[in-house]
Amino acid sequence: MADPEAAPGPGKEAAEPEPTWKVCCFAYLDCLATIFRTIVACAKGIFWTMKRCAYPIKETLFASADSFQRWFRPYKGKLPASRSAPTFGFGQVESNDGSQVPNFQY
Repeated sequence: MADPEAAPGPGKEAAEPEPTWKVCCFAYLDCLATIFRTIVACAKGIFWTMKRCAYPIKETLFASADSFQRWFRPYKGKLPASRSAPTFGFGQVESNDGSQVPNFQY
């Protein structure tokens, strides 16, 4: 038996099939979209990997350069102040060398 809704009747027109060029165009655009999405995802992955790999390499190079600078130019090294250098302390009772340091007063 035939389906009454499928058959064209009064007031209903038969559905016209889509043209072949339109179907081919949409299929082509779907393929292009897939290709471009893949390229973008790969580029983002490569950029993420480069960021994560470049930071430790950069820090190692900077540490090596700093180490070389301290060896080649010792005056650039960070050294603690000598015991004879004047210092300021607030509320200290005894200094490193054992002398009494008064409390800060105006």
